Amino acid sequence: MDQLTRRRIAFAIILILMVAGSVFYFLWGAFLNRGTIVLIGEVPFEVRVYEEGNYLCETSPCEITQKIGLKNLILSKEGREDMIVEIDVPLWREIAEEVRFRFIPYLKVVEEIPDKDNVQEFTLGYDEVNKYYKLAEANSFIDEPIAFFAKEIKEPKMFGNDRTVLVIDGESNDAYKVDRSTNTKIKITEDLSGISKGEWSENGDFFVFETTDSPNIFIIGSNNETRQLGLTKEATEYTWADENSLFFVSNHGLASSSEVGAHLNYVTVVDDITTDFSFGIYHAEENSYTKIKSFDLEDSPTELIPASNGKI
Repeated sequence: MDQLTRRRIAFAIILILMVAGSVFYFLWGAFLNRGTIVLIGEVPFEVRVYEEGNYLCETSPCEITQKIGLKNLILSKEGREDMIVEIDVPLWREIAEEVRFRFIPYLKVVEEIPDKDNVQEFTLGYDEVNKYYKLAEANSFIDEPIAFFAKEIKEPKMFGNDRTVLVIDGESNDAYKVDRSTNTKIKITEDLSGISKGEWSENGDFFVFETTDSPNIFIIGSNNETRQLGLTKEATEYTWADENSLFFVSNHGLASSSEVGAHLNYVTVVDDITTDFSFGIYHAEENSYTKIKSFDLEDSPTELIPASNGKI
């Protein structure tokens, strides 16, 4: 093979490599260096990916394909606060993000007070078939067990909703948190024997309660640890709505939460209140408060009622 032929072959190889490289570069930039963002939340909502484009999520999960690397997302939903999320998109894989919008609070006059949902009641009895003590929902058409206990629960106290049930043995003071979605239970080490009133949040992550020996209001978090709220039982009404938001009306001064809220521009810590009643929200996940409005009332409200759309 003479020198000219070798040069031609070398040139052809270089040309082929350049073309192949260009094709690969094009395919990499246009199709290959991609990952998928999976957003899970209440639809519909809009997503703006910084310098990339806008997307409308009408189904959940909502999948958005993007180039790999850090992406800044602005998520918007009517009547809710915008969310800013930073996501590192992996190559050829999915990354999931749960979207929980916080609604923009407002007040309006309603013509009719909505009915309040009945408090769910539960029973504990011995199951002759399984030879265990069975926790079940009272007055249910289906006698389906929620959980089983090896020993009898003496003088039981039970507080529950569709997601979670708290069972307290009044004799031994043992307490159990029952997950209704998995029919499993865990033992809680906190002493909850003095509970006189309690209510689970809508998704069953948080439990607000009062005790007979304290003027304060407490909450059990998702980590099963108890913390004291900046609210007292006297002249205070409260109820859960919008998943983990505890709405309250109180004329007592509130101490600042021990942890700073995750969204500083959203959170206003309630100041001391001496005469007016304050309507506000305690954000259980952030351990922070938002003040909505103050009212000059002669008497304390007797009840807060969540509406069918999850609002007060």
